[in-house]
Amino acid sequence: MDKFFHINLRYLRQQKGLSQDDLCSEIGCSKSALSQYERGESEPTLHVIDNIVRYFGVDFDSITHTDIQRHGMNVVSEPAAQYQTELTRLKIENQALKDALREIGKGMQNK
Repeated sequence: MDKFFHINLRYLRQQKGLSQDDLCSEIGCSKSALSQYERGESEPTLHVIDNIVRYFGVDFDSITHTDIQRHGMNVVSEPAAQYQTELTRLKIENQALKDALREIGKGMQNK
Protein backbone atom coordinates (compact mmCIF):
# COMPACT_ATOMS: atom_id res chain seq x y z
CA MET A 1 0.00 0.00 0.00
CA ASP A 2 1.26 3.47 -0.77
CA LYS A 3 2.46 5.75 2.00
CA PHE A 4 -0.54 8.06 1.58
CA PHE A 5 -3.27 5.54 2.39
CA HIS A 6 -3.07 5.72 6.18
CA ILE A 7 -2.69 9.52 6.14
CA ASN A 8 -5.66 9.92 3.80
CA LEU A 9 -7.84 7.49 5.70
CA ARG A 10 -7.43 9.40 8.96
CA TYR A 11 -7.87 12.75 7.18
CA LEU A 12 -11.07 11.65 5.40
CA ARG A 13 -12.55 10.27 8.61
CA GLN A 14 -11.76 13.43 10.56
CA GLN A 15 -13.05 15.71 7.79
CA LYS A 16 -16.42 13.98 7.98
CA GLY A 17 -16.42 14.30 11.77
CA LEU A 18 -16.56 10.54 12.29
CA SER A 19 -15.25 8.62 15.25
CA GLN A 20 -13.36 5.42 14.56
CA ASP A 21 -16.39 3.48 15.80
CA ASP A 22 -18.66 5.31 13.33
CA LEU A 23 -16.42 4.56 10.38
CA CYS A 24 -15.92 0.93 11.43
CA SER A 25 -19.64 0.29 11.34
CA GLU A 26 -19.80 1.77 7.84
CA ILE A 27 -16.84 -0.06 6.29
CA GLY A 28 -17.00 -3.38 8.12
CA CYS A 29 -13.88 -3.61 10.25
CA SER A 30 -12.99 -3.55 13.92
CA LYS A 31 -11.83 -0.42 15.72
CA SER A 32 -8.43 -1.97 16.41
CA ALA A 33 -8.02 -2.80 12.71
CA LEU A 34 -8.97 0.76 11.69
CA SER A 35 -6.53 2.16 14.21
CA GLN A 36 -3.78 0.02 12.69
CA TYR A 37 -4.74 1.14 9.16
CA GLU A 38 -4.59 4.79 10.22
CA ARG A 39 -1.16 4.32 11.80
CA GLY A 40 0.14 2.47 8.74
CA GLU A 41 0.78 -0.68 10.77
CA SER A 42 -1.58 -2.91 8.81
CA GLU A 43 -3.31 -2.99 5.45
CA PRO A 44 -7.02 -3.63 4.95
CA THR A 45 -8.42 -6.35 2.75
CA LEU A 46 -9.57 -5.44 -0.74
CA HIS A 47 -13.17 -5.71 0.47
CA VAL A 48 -12.55 -3.11 3.20
CA ILE A 49 -10.67 -0.86 0.77
CA ASP A 50 -13.62 -1.06 -1.62
CA ASN A 51 -15.97 -0.09 1.22
CA ILE A 52 -13.71 2.85 2.14
CA VAL A 53 -13.50 4.29 -1.38
CA ARG A 54 -17.25 3.87 -1.88
CA TYR A 55 -18.07 5.44 1.46
CA PHE A 56 -15.89 8.50 0.90
CA GLY A 57 -16.56 8.75 -2.85
CA VAL A 58 -12.88 8.73 -3.79
CA ASP A 59 -11.07 6.46 -6.19
CA PHE A 60 -8.45 3.90 -5.23
CA ASP A 61 -5.59 5.79 -6.89
CA SER A 62 -6.42 9.01 -5.05
CA ILE A 63 -6.58 7.44 -1.61
CA THR A 64 -3.37 5.45 -2.12
CA HIS A 65 -1.18 7.71 -4.26
CA THR A 66 -2.19 11.31 -3.53
CA ASP A 67 -1.87 13.51 -0.48
CA ILE A 68 -5.56 14.42 -0.41
CA GLN A 69 -5.19 17.10 2.25
CA ARG A 70 -2.34 18.86 0.46
CA HIS A 71 -4.13 18.78 -2.89
CA GLY A 72 -7.35 20.07 -1.35
CA MET A 73 -9.55 17.37 -2.80
CA ASN A 74 -13.25 17.61 -2.10
CA VAL A 75 -13.86 14.88 0.46
CA VAL A 76 -17.63 15.18 0.50
CA SER A 77 -18.28 14.38 -3.13
CA GLU A 78 -21.74 14.07 -4.61
CA PRO A 79 -21.57 10.26 -4.93
CA ALA A 80 -20.55 9.96 -1.28
CA ALA A 81 -23.39 12.24 -0.20
CA GLN A 82 -25.86 10.18 -2.27
CA TYR A 83 -24.47 6.97 -0.81
CA GLN A 84 -24.85 8.34 2.72
CA THR A 85 -28.42 9.45 2.03
CA GLU A 86 -29.35 6.05 0.61
CA LEU A 87 -27.62 4.21 3.45
CA THR A 88 -29.50 6.26 6.03
CA ARG A 89 -32.80 5.64 4.22
CA LEU A 90 -32.15 1.89 4.16
CA LYS A 91 -31.22 1.81 7.85
CA ILE A 92 -34.46 3.59 8.74
CA GLU A 93 -36.49 1.29 6.49
CA ASN A 94 -34.77 -1.76 7.97
CA GLN A 95 -35.57 -0.63 11.51
CA ALA A 96 -39.21 0.02 10.56
CA LEU A 97 -39.49 -3.50 9.14
CA LYS A 98 -37.96 -5.00 12.28
CA ASP A 99 -40.42 -3.06 14.43
CA ALA A 100 -43.36 -4.19 12.28
CA LEU A 101 -42.29 -7.84 12.47
CA ARG A 102 -41.88 -7.56 16.23
CA GLU A 103 -45.44 -6.22 16.53
CA ILE A 104 -46.79 -9.00 14.31
CA GLY A 105 -45.01 -11.55 16.49
CA LYS A 106 -46.52 -10.04 19.64
CA GLY A 107 -49.98 -10.14 18.07
CA MET A 108 -49.62 -13.80 17.17
CA GLN A 109 -48.53 -14.67 20.72
CA ASN A 110 -51.67 -13.05 22.14
CA LYS A 111 -54.01 -15.24 20.06
